[in-house]
Amino acid sequence: MQDIPQGAQGDRIRYGALLLSDTYAQLGPDVKNSKMRYTGSTLNCTSCHLDGGTKQFGLPWMGGEQGLSAIQCSRW
Repeated sequence: MQDIPQGAQGDRIRYGALLLSDTYAQLGPDVKNSKMRYTGSTLNCTSCHLDGGTKQFGLPWMGGEQGLSAIQCSRW
């Protein structure tokens, strides 16, 4: 995170990282702002996508099968 630039682009990158590591608190079913409730799960994205989605065989976000996402899975 230390290499993230300052300014608007850096703010968007940090917000994206927050959403992935703190998904439940930001987008979960108990969020105060009902417009921000995008998932019924009490997990964070990084609960399954190990090492921030970079670990091989840990459900990586890069280099994986195209077209499959948590939104398409009935468990979430």
